[in-house]
Amino acid sequence: MKRLFLILGGVFLIIFLFWSRFYQLDILPASLTHDETIYAAQAKSYTLQGASLTQSHHPWSLKPIHPMYAEWPTTVMSLGFLVSNNPLWATHFSSALMGVLMPFIFGWLLWGIWKNKQLAIIGVIIAATSPLVWQFSRLSYDTFYSVFFYLAGGAIYTNLKGKQRWWSLFLFVIGFFQYQGLKLLLVPWVGLLFLLKFSSFKKIKTHIFKPAGLIAGATIILSLIYGLILLPNQKTNNRLSKTIFFDSETITKQVNTDRRLSLISPWQKYITNKFTQSGWFMVDRFVGAFNPNLLFRYGEPNTSGFAVWTHGIFYLIDAVLMLLGVVAILARKKTRWRGWLILLSVVIFSIPNLINTMSEWHLPRTFLAYTILLVLISWGGWFIWQNKFWRWVMSSVYLISIAHFGYQYFYRYPVTHLDAGTWDERIAATYAGLAQSEQEVWIYSDTPEMTFYNYLLYENLITTKNLTAIKNTISINQDQQNKHYSLDKVSVTNDCVDVTQNKIHVWKVGHSFCKSEEENDEASFAKEEATKSDRLTIPAALDSGEAYRIYGDTICQQYELPQFVHLQDIQDLNLNQMTQQQFCQKWITDLRGFN
Repeated sequence: MKRLFLILGGVFLIIFLFWSRFYQLDILPASLTHDETIYAAQAKSYTLQGASLTQSHHPWSLKPIHPMYAEWPTTVMSLGFLVSNNPLWATHFSSALMGVLMPFIFGWLLWGIWKNKQLAIIGVIIAATSPLVWQFSRLSYDTFYSVFFYLAGGAIYTNLKGKQRWWSLFLFVIGFFQYQGLKLLLVPWVGLLFLLKFSSFKKIKTHIFKPAGLIAGATIILSLIYGLILLPNQKTNNRLSKTIFFDSETITKQVNTDRRLSLISPWQKYITNKFTQSGWFMVDRFVGAFNPNLLFRYGEPNTSGFAVWTHGIFYLIDAVLMLLGVVAILARKKTRWRGWLILLSVVIFSIPNLINTMSEWHLPRTFLAYTILLVLISWGGWFIWQNKFWRWVMSSVYLISIAHFGYQYFYRYPVTHLDAGTWDERIAATYAGLAQSEQEVWIYSDTPEMTFYNYLLYENLITTKNLTAIKNTISINQDQQNKHYSLDKVSVTNDCVDVTQNKIHVWKVGHSFCKSEEENDEASFAKEEATKSDRLTIPAALDSGEAYRIYGDTICQQYELPQFVHLQDIQDLNLNQMTQQQFCQKWITDLRGFN
């Protein structure tokens, strides 16, 4: 009976995994973030010509696909474009597949470290149902790719023996080239695995010159080769200037501010200086990353297009399980040493976030540390499972929590994430695709490269026929300040809006109008006001405010258009299945009556 229960439970878990990762993946999330867009456009090109759109990057290249991004995520993502032409489904396919496999890899890793069958099974369930893993499985962020391969390498490292362990190094290398921030953590990660696996001094001494120790040494060599040889020749080395070690401007500014807002004291230079301010900066980042509001209530909504705004990255019950997990792992003499290593690793694996002086973007940079919290949650679940009464209480609360997150994800997230993502860019791309058959369309954007890639992806224009034209327009604009990307009758530019040209103009609200030297701000304002009589709007999804403006429309004003949008059905996001009239009447608004 127990065996039958386990089999049925396993079948149900697999069904849940495929449902939670793949259900409506072609619609939700409804648009691609800029990070995903860069990788996806090149991934599609990989499947067509084995190289990037400019033919300067190949799947095996050890240089970044883009100055702000990593080397190999495009290679992993291209798998989806081999099996589907739907840009959303194809972009997210690889991560969804990883999301199915990751819980089993996580459980196998726990087994390799502690040889506790119950703990391993509970770990599989915890990782399978975790909001953190669930939502990132339906996105294609390079940090998720990196953590997946680090975990897979860790599972092999801790479970296989002898020469078979060398397979883990292969996975570690793949993970290393997935995300820039986690390159810093490969050596600490493998070092943690080595200490967790061989927890006594005698075992450590025995294995230091065996495959386990040699693999750890190989990761050190890989990190040195990257830092000393590869990084200096890459444009990404400029990102080092945005760390507390090199960004003296940010730290100095804070020191000066604190000293200015303080009475003069002989102790001032000891209390307020670059060293102390750097320390407080790291403390603030750490507290922000592990803010209970972020972990258990709202996630990270204000700076991300991936957070489920109405839910944290863990369940509320996970807070209890974390605390119990700490107690369980530290209370037992056999696991105490490993428990302290786990707790220390949470701090160490937060380093990419702690030293970064750019925007507070906790989730991607702290993802590996959050994954370690799943280990503590698994230990808490194991601790409760030992009591028959409390195991049923925990199971019931967990089922309710899973159902609640499922509701938040599939019924509220489709609405709440639109304005934080690039939904308005997708509307602009779809509009341009419909309108260009009748008139030339110009889209004005502050991020023209991203907007152009979005247009290519959503309209499925990265084809063998268009590769040469796309390469030429990208190459021409690489070193230009005023960019102008074009394909057929659609152009995307960051130049100023000039409505005197006989074209359809679609511009991001706030984008500047063209002004001659004789024109002043009032004249420019008057020019913009003059367009109101012939202007339609691409609205923001949440409040129907203006996101983009359309001047010279030829396709939508023939229909009766709404003055606001109200998303009611998930199919309202399925633009590929809409007719021109349905699209216009759902996503283009007419606000001229308010002028």
